Amino acid sequence: MKAKTAVSLVVIIGSLLAISYGIAAQATGMIPQTDLRKLAEFYSNNTLNLNDKYLWAASPEAVTAIVWDYRGFDTLFETSVFFLAIIACVAAFEVEMPARIKSSPIEQRTQGLSIIVKVVTKIAGLIIICVSASVALHGQLTPGGGFQGGAALAVLPILFIMAMSRFVLEEKNVSRNRMLVLRSLGLLGIGTTVILPLIIGLVTHNPAYIMQNQIKPDAPISLPSSIFDRMMGGSLWMLNLSEYLAVGAGFTLTFILLSLPESVFKKILEGERYSTH
Repeated sequence: MKAKTAVSLVVIIGSLLAISYGIAAQATGMIPQTDLRKLAEFYSNNTLNLNDKYLWAASPEAVTAIVWDYRGFDTLFETSVFFLAIIACVAAFEVEMPARIKSSPIEQRTQGLSIIVKVVTKIAGLIIICVSASVALHGQLTPGGGFQGGAALAVLPILFIMAMSRFVLEEKNVSRNRMLVLRSLGLLGIGTTVILPLIIGLVTHNPAYIMQNQIKPDAPISLPSSIFDRMMGGSLWMLNLSEYLAVGAGFTLTFILLSLPESVFKKILEGERYSTH
């Protein structure tokens, strides 16, 4: 195992050095000019333009504004690819499974790592929840966003599975069905935010567009740019929150399915009921 790890490190470091040398030697082609290009200049001048709000996104975080506002449809379709992958994983494990899979008292005593590791994992779990939520809910203000926050949150079930076994997640009601519900709520939030401007436009008899965030020259509809003096970025905060739930639950769902012991899965496939007394 140590030899394999050493080889992997050598390959990674060697690849990075080769790529770095190629870039320095201009093997990648012409290097872009160092001054701002027209597209970058547009985003820099308009993302948070308080003097001219006709093309702004009400967010100081230009990357989030680009991802969920200026090129929002592109991000929406990219997110759909991820969710389709989650659906494929769920479909692959679409067998008649018990609502909860419990372990025997003997398994509970022997599964997982030491008590020190388990305590540290619980403490780290609280930190992961706080950090991931901050990354997602402040994505319109600082670098981050819903996908990044959801991916960070998904580290938590991996740690619990490694330190305590996947049965602990079941006993804490972190089950496949619950993750499906959370994932569906996230998708519902994204869908609602996407069509919300159009609904507001129909009610107020004003022109509006799907996925519109702030007022545009031909569409005078804006979602709240701030709440209690806290800049929210209109639809950016709502989309980040929804994606945070969807991505975090989607990854957790996948990890729960993939961590199912082979012996248990075989019994389920054979029609046997997995239960302990």
